[in-house]
Amino acid sequence: MFRTLLFFKRWIYTVLTFFFSENRCICCNSPVYGGFLCASCLKNCASEITGNCSRCSVCGKPLLSETDICSDCRQKRILFSADGCFPLFTYRLWKKNMLFMWKMQNERSLSFVFAYFAASAMRKLYPEGNYPAICGVPPRPGKLRERGWDQIKELCFYLKVLYGFRICSLLVRVNRKQQKKLDRAARIKQMEGSYVLRNSCRIPERVVLIDDVFTTGSTAESCCALLKKAGVRNVKVLTLFIVD
Repeated sequence: MFRTLLFFKRWIYTVLTFFFSENRCICCNSPVYGGFLCASCLKNCASEITGNCSRCSVCGKPLLSETDICSDCRQKRILFSADGCFPLFTYRLWKKNMLFMWKMQNERSLSFVFAYFAASAMRKLYPEGNYPAICGVPPRPGKLRERGWDQIKELCFYLKVLYGFRICSLLVRVNRKQQKKLDRAARIKQMEGSYVLRNSCRIPERVVLIDDVFTTGSTAESCCALLKKAGVRNVKVLTLFIVD
């Protein structure tokens, strides 16, 4: 009961911060009342997500001069179990700062913004409206104790409450080691066996796996392979950012 009250207190505070705080737009620096993006920049970002730019058929990275598959995936492909990958943005400039504010500076009101962007991507991927279940990538053990909250879990919460998407908690991470200082080969090796299925979970036929950053693809591949082995027929990856 105490944890539930604490959660709703935190949620109410986040809502009030989003709608009644006066800030500067982190993109154009214009005054904005509520949130961190002005209406114009918010609209431009959503248009970037729903636009018809050419993307890599493996990792989903926007293509410039390549055709079908980006040069990175041609050289060192990592995603084999995913049926598609859709990163919202490349990890650059002010958008990179936005993720830092959300994850490291605990600007939880940005959860609303990322939920809006993720919902736009879901409508782009499934225009007919037949949405699969969304499964968030779980944090390493100990992260909640260190940070006090799980960004992906909160993102999924708003996708459910504000946009009506079905959320399934299917995975548990058992590896406690961090990845951010590891190179690509070490990340891939460390991810082997890092996730397990949650006990007594019902396996849906289609799943969208959601995470914050696609760096090497080791996390996405590990989770997708596990879900496919468990019986999920179609797994797509949705990430907020991709490192290029």
